[in-house]
Amino acid sequence: MLSLNLKTVIRWIRGTSLPLRDLSVSETVDARGFPQAHITDSKRHQLTVANLVDGSGVVEPDRISAWTRQVAGLDRLRVSFACDSTTSAPPLLGGLFSAQTKAERKDLTELASIVAVDAPALYDAAALAGLPARPARESDVAGRCGHLLAAAVRTIPDLTELTWHESARSVQVGSVECISFTVSCSDPASGVEANADLSEVLAEWDAGGHIWRTRWMRPFVDPDSVSAIEAADGGRVWSTVTVAGGHEIAHLFLQALRPRTRLRVRHESGRQGVMLAANLGLGVAGFQHATIDTELPR
Repeated sequence: MLSLNLKTVIRWIRGTSLPLRDLSVSETVDARGFPQAHITDSKRHQLTVANLVDGSGVVEPDRISAWTRQVAGLDRLRVSFACDSTTSAPPLLGGLFSAQTKAERKDLTELASIVAVDAPALYDAAALAGLPARPARESDVAGRCGHLLAAAVRTIPDLTELTWHESARSVQVGSVECISFTVSCSDPASGVEANADLSEVLAEWDAGGHIWRTRWMRPFVDPDSVSAIEAADGGRVWSTVTVAGGHEIAHLFLQALRPRTRLRVRHESGRQGVMLAANLGLGVAGFQHATIDTELPR
C-alpha cells in the first residue's frame, strides 16, 4: 500500500480534547488511486475513512437509508456514519472498520490495506443513492471541523490547539458552546417519523446558532433474523445532534421538534465531550465511550 508519509499522532489531554486521545492520522491511496485520510484508533484496533458529498446542507433520510443498505454488508464495518448540518459545510459519509484477525490487531497496516481496497464501495454506494462523493483527505475533514467550530483548523492536530471546557451539560471549544443529544431512531415506525421530523427541522432552521447531526448505522450480526421493515437501513440506527450557540438555542431546537420526537431525544449529561467528538466525523463512536463523568462541573 502506497503511503504519502503524512502520519501524525494526536495526543489529547484533559482540558483540550480528551475524547480523541490516541488517534493517529495518515494519508494513503485507495484501490483506485485516490488519496484518502485514514484515522486510526490503535487502542481499539480500528480505522476510519470518510468521503465528502458534493454540495452542502441537510441530506434527505431516504438517500441515507439507501446508502446504509448498500454498505451494511462490507467486511469489517463496525459502524457507518453520515454527517450533515445547517451550515455550508459539505456532508460527510464514512465508515469505521475493526480488525478481525490476530495479525490485523498486531499490525494495523494489514487492516489499512484491506480498507484501502474496500473504501471505494463507500463512495460507489453514495453515488447509487444520489449522493456523489469523493474520498476525503485530512485537510478536508479538518477544514470541515474548523467550519463547524468557527476556528482556524487546517489539519486534525490543529484541533489540539483549541481549548475544550467541558461541564456535565455542555462543552465549549474555543468560543463555541455546544450541547449534544442522542435521538433513538431504530423503531421501524416511530424511528422513521423522528428521523423525518429532525431532517425537516434542520432543513428549515433559522433560529440562530447552527446544528450538525450524525446518523449512525451498526450492521446487524444476522440480517436474516430481522424483518424486512427493520432491515430497511441495514442495521440499528440512531442520530447524534450537536447544537452550537448555547442552551437557549438548544431549547429552541427541542421546541421545534414534534412532541413524539422529543420523547426519543436524550441529553447526554456527563458525556458532552465524547458526543461532540463523535459528531465531528473523526472516527469516535459514542457507544465505545459509555462512561459518564460524574465529576464534571454543572
